[in-house]
Amino acid sequence: MKKLGFLFFFITVLSSCEKYATERIQEKSVSPFIFELPAWAPKPVIPEDNPLTFEKVELGKMLFQDKILSKNNDLSCSSCHNKNLAFSQNIALPKGDENAIGFRNSPSLINTVYNKNFFKDGGVKSLELQVLVPLETHFEFNLSVAEAVERLKNNEFYNSAFYEVFGNEPDVFGLTRAIAAYERTLVDFSTKYDKVIFEKTADFTMEELIGFNLFKANCVSCHNGINFTNQQYYNTGFNENISDLGRFRITRDSSDIGKFKTPNLRNVAITFPYMHDGRINTLEEVIEHYSIREEVGSKSELKPMKFNADQKQQLIAFLKTLTSSKYVN
Repeated sequence: MKKLGFLFFFITVLSSCEKYATERIQEKSVSPFIFELPAWAPKPVIPEDNPLTFEKVELGKMLFQDKILSKNNDLSCSSCHNKNLAFSQNIALPKGDENAIGFRNSPSLINTVYNKNFFKDGGVKSLELQVLVPLETHFEFNLSVAEAVERLKNNEFYNSAFYEVFGNEPDVFGLTRAIAAYERTLVDFSTKYDKVIFEKTADFTMEELIGFNLFKANCVSCHNGINFTNQQYYNTGFNENISDLGRFRITRDSSDIGKFKTPNLRNVAITFPYMHDGRINTLEEVIEHYSIREEVGSKSELKPMKFNADQKQQLIAFLKTLTSSKYVN
């Protein structure tokens, strides 16, 4: 309830900003940011109140990587979203201020511009709003938004940079929009899957092809679209000793208890561990969970798929083709 109230509070605050967004964004530097996308990739939708400029994206990147926004100046957004791991983190639960442990696994940010909502419960509707949550959350940055803005005002570099980009001193409006702008540029379509399916410049191995067909037959109803997610919410069987109520935290609908958003599968081979709380360490274990266990959970909305040993390896071979060439050793 505490987190839910926190989200509603900041949604109200940011909504009030929208009323005069046009007046506030008087960028002095307006070099348009141009996405370098293949012709077949969907064009990202950019909010009218946060147009992308090169200068704004660069400012957002600096803020994303800077520890100035955390209480003890020891954490940044990149602490949990490592660019070398497709902007994810290879630990089950992130560590925040004074080593406080979070309660959900850090997701990859690749292609987040295509998301309709954010967090595993879908509780936030824009990247701008999302930026606010880790700031004041006690197990993340644990710093009030007001203090974060004051730090930026007192920093000569950021004070100058905000004037250059937004035409005024640092404030919550510019802070949220700069980081969100940068996050929208984290787009990548350089996987083997893309080369095979869209560009026709490569071929699957026989094992990958069989895995692809298995995936289409068993997984695509939930894992579809450009990011292999329908962005809907499901209970996948983790009901024992449940402490995170999932989508219920947002809707207060009892049928949503234990439901979480279908994850983006791009780079899934390197963004372990898996599930909302990072409880599963390997792809083999994930497939096992969905494969043979009749006891997956009476509240699970998914039926056991009963993959045999060969099929499990074929599925994994296919899933590895979803890794961007940037992260392939």
